[in-house]
Amino acid sequence: MEWIKSTIFATAVISTIIILSIVIVMPKEPPRVQEEDIGIVTPGVNLTEEMPTLFWNAFNFSKGESYTYKSTFPDQIGKYTIEIKDIVGRNYTVRVYGKLNESFDSTVTLPRIGFFLKMAEDKNLSIVGLINNIFLDNARLYAFSRLNLSEGSNYTFYWPGPTIFLKVTGTSSVKGFDCYLVEAYTFNYKDFEYCVNPDMGLPLRVRHYSPLDKSVDYVISLTNYTKI
Repeated sequence: MEWIKSTIFATAVISTIIILSIVIVMPKEPPRVQEEDIGIVTPGVNLTEEMPTLFWNAFNFSKGESYTYKSTFPDQIGKYTIEIKDIVGRNYTVRVYGKLNESFDSTVTLPRIGFFLKMAEDKNLSIVGLINNIFLDNARLYAFSRLNLSEGSNYTFYWPGPTIFLKVTGTSSVKGFDCYLVEAYTFNYKDFEYCVNPDMGLPLRVRHYSPLDKSVDYVISLTNYTKI
């Protein structure tokens, strides 16, 4: 009987060592957006669904990054730069400057969740409020973190707001950076096409489609990216 107990104990120890070894060597996953981050609990969502290994981790920045964009609207062309000056916890100190109708230059602290919503609320950055809906609301931020970046992949996000459907249609490049083309649908209507790189916190290009004739009515495209 004693040898049986010893065998069981030895097996348990070895199993524990193996489990700990697996935990230690597993790579740390980048932080994902969770449902509580966007203030909702979605009925019917399978919380045990397999998470994609390659996904766009939007608004996950590194200190020293700088993104410069050209925005082309029907009635105006603008240029602006977003610099990540500092990171404390989940908050970013960001300098945004450029010209869209008029020149602007402001440095603010913004949370990762609600990044552009908070930017639009800031009175000093109201001039860039136009770009708020062009990038991502929190629901799309969540949906992107569940979308596998491989051609043909798709993800449908059901929540109290309009159903969001994302589909990877292919690959492209912007200013020498490779990216995945992702179409975004709301109410079965394609309203955006994003060009995203999994290692960069902002989209490289965003196209918005008119609900009237489905043509591209404005574009925001990366013109320069640096990282110190």
